[in-house]
Amino acid sequence: MTTPSDSRPGQTTDHIVELADSVADIADRLHERILKEIASYPDQAMPDAQKAVLRTLMDNELMLRQHAQALYADATNHVIQGLDQRQRRLMALTAVAAEQIRQIGVIGETTGLVGEILSLVGGIATGRLSQVETALENIRLHHTALKALKPTPAVKT
Repeated sequence: MTTPSDSRPGQTTDHIVELADSVADIADRLHERILKEIASYPDQAMPDAQKAVLRTLMDNELMLRQHAQALYADATNHVIQGLDQRQRRLMALTAVAAEQIRQIGVIGETTGLVGEILSLVGGIATGRLSQVETALENIRLHHTALKALKPTPAVKT
């Protein structure tokens, strides 16, 4: 996915992913070469000098894979930065809607809590133990729901 401002070579997401794929392919081929070299010593001990060379090649393979992963991460960041204004607006509207839904839930649970408190008071006033027990259990449930609806801290992007 590219945007019109991506006119410089190597700066588009496709170019970054293509480069990462190439680096990963080189690491794969280097890995195959290392395995073939190890397999060429089936019944005899590998000389220390050859072991050192293979260790160096394995370090280089690891470094290539790390570079490929960093390039994939860069491509991902490039895509995220390239979100157009509509997508950003949609994300903002979604966040606003989620907060409004949370607030509606808080209002509903608060209303239910008030109703249960009134039921508790009524049960106490009339001496109905079962009504008091039910009201207390429902008050606990509303309290738990209200704690779950507590707003989460905003994450800056």
